[in-house]
Amino acid sequence: MIFKKLLEKEFGVKVEVEYRFHSKRRFRFDYAILEHKIAIEQEGGIYTRGAHGSVSGILRDIEKYNLATVCGWRILRVQPENLLSNHTFDMIQKLINYDTTSNC
Repeated sequence: MIFKKLLEKEFGVKVEVEYRFHSKRRFRFDYAILEHKIAIEQEGGIYTRGAHGSVSGILRDIEKYNLATVCGWRILRVQPENLLSNHTFDMIQKLINYDTTSNC
C-alpha cells in the first residue's frame, strides 16, 4: 500500500489495487491509474518458479497483456525490487504526460 499512497501523493491520481480491467475475464492489474489507463504490474514469481514463471503462467500473462493493450491500456512491468525506485516513478510520470507526437 506504500506504493499506492506514494503514487497518489506524487501524481495527484487515484490508484486502484488489484483492478479487474475486463468484464468477461478475471484478469487483474496489480495497480491501475484509471484516468490514464496505466497499469503497473509487479513481476513477482519469475525467479522463484511461481505461477508467473511457469510456461502456462507466461502464456496467461501474454494473453492478459495483449487483451489489455487491445483495450487501450498502457502496461508498465516492474521487478519488485524496483517498484519504489526513481526510475519507476519517472516512467510513470512519462506515461501520464505522454504525447503521441514525441519520439523515444
